[in-house]
Amino acid sequence: MKYQILITYYNKIAEILKDRLPFIPALQLSNAKTYYGSYWKKGDRSSITLSTKTCYPVDHDELVDTVCHELAHAIFCNHGKSHTTTTEHFVNIVNENLKGTII
Repeated sequence: MKYQILITYYNKIAEILKDRLPFIPALQLSNAKTYYGSYWKKGDRSSITLSTKTCYPVDHDELVDTVCHELAHAIFCNHGKSHTTTTEHFVNIVNENLKGTII
């Protein structure tokens, strides 16, 4: 699959952060041109959608930032200071764990 790298990144980042999240949202891919990622939750169902138009070809830093941003929505549904701080914390954790590895 052409976009397997997006799935691989998501799964690796979710694995790194799993102990810091209440749950891991399902992953979906879309061909949206207006966003990198989005978070959706209804009841006990949630998902993160990554755009194959804006996230591919992969830029490591942008993809890590996007996935961490969307995963932070599993804790904070808004874009307040707590969400921003959590996103930055997640990015630091992921980058530290991925240092020297090739996905």
